[in-house]
Amino acid sequence: MGWHRPRVVPRAPRAGVLRRLGRRFRGCTLIELVVVVVLLVMICSHGVVLSPTGATELGARRLERAGEAFFARHPGAKRCSMDRLVREGFYEGTPVDAWRRSFWFECVRDRVRVVSAGEDGELGTCDDVRPGVPASCGLAE
Repeated sequence: MGWHRPRVVPRAPRAGVLRRLGRRFRGCTLIELVVVVVLLVMICSHGVVLSPTGATELGARRLERAGEAFFARHPGAKRCSMDRLVREGFYEGTPVDAWRRSFWFECVRDRVRVVSAGEDGELGTCDDVRPGVPASCGLAE
């Protein structure tokens, strides 16, 4: 057996190669990651903005659920009011629609109905907003 040269195995480039190219290899900091995540959330949530009708329907559903929770806690009650729902903590905030008008609210014998007069401010027109009921403006009846 004679003397022979050891075989050289090529390696993957390391940070030294990047340094030679004028770049410094480093990871990103937590702050940089947070900034990127915040920017992505802002960009993605831009399309989630609700229309006034959607926001009103959401508020009406919250008010309906508050009335249902009231009757679940007070099974013998025959009536409730918006003031009582707010006072007893079933509904937080001021129960108004997107146009800053009060909801029409009926709460009798564990049945809760909430309606917004819509953009025109008149009940009984086609732009009224009821939770779970599609708008009927311009639709054949």
